[in-house]
Amino acid sequence: MESAGSDSYPEGMTTSNRFTQFCVGLAERDFTIHTAEYAGDTFGNWFIVFSTKGVPKHRVTWDARDRWLILQLERPEGERTVRIKPAELQKMSYLDGMTARSQLVAEAWKDKWVGRDEVEQTLDQMLHHLRYQV
Repeated sequence: MESAGSDSYPEGMTTSNRFTQFCVGLAERDFTIHTAEYAGDTFGNWFIVFSTKGVPKHRVTWDARDRWLILQLERPEGERTVRIKPAELQKMSYLDGMTARSQLVAEAWKDKWVGRDEVEQTLDQMLHHLRYQV
């Protein structure tokens, strides 16, 4: 159970509150949320994949370990360097397959902006960087 003030957010704001705030805020601004995942049982990491008309898919991630808010752009297939065919994945051991899948997922996104300071870690700041770097 999370306690109020357990994160570096304002008093009473927990990681799950921030996750909900970002989901609701994006939806209210007419963004389509494709995926939203909260891993509260681990570090409290979360991510939201979203887009809107004229804006390609982006992902906002809260890295609870480093306490960073990260805005990422989905990398086009042609820019990805890690390429593993499904048939190759099937031939791999479980551990090798998991490592390969992790590389594929990591390669699919490129960082656009990282909010390292608490004052920057707001929905408005993230959207500001989204608008000026699309």
